[in-house]
Amino acid sequence: MPIVDTQTLILAERDYMFGAGTLRLRVERVSTRRFVHDNDTWVMVEAVEIGWDGAPRDLRQVAVRASELSR
Repeated sequence: MPIVDTQTLILAERDYMFGAGTLRLRVERVSTRRFVHDNDTWVMVEAVEIGWDGAPRDLRQVAVRASELSR
């Protein structure tokens, strides 16, 4: 995964796979590979989950709706 500028995302449940509830991430890397699922484009990101207290949590790999990265 290539390095990208750090971007913080707050994702609704419908905008990432797989989980429940809102997810807050600090993106560290974005894959150049994209895939289509349910007629939408998705991309894998490596990101640090951010708790609602603002503290960093675990490093995660998450499939994110590609349109959310360009916001």
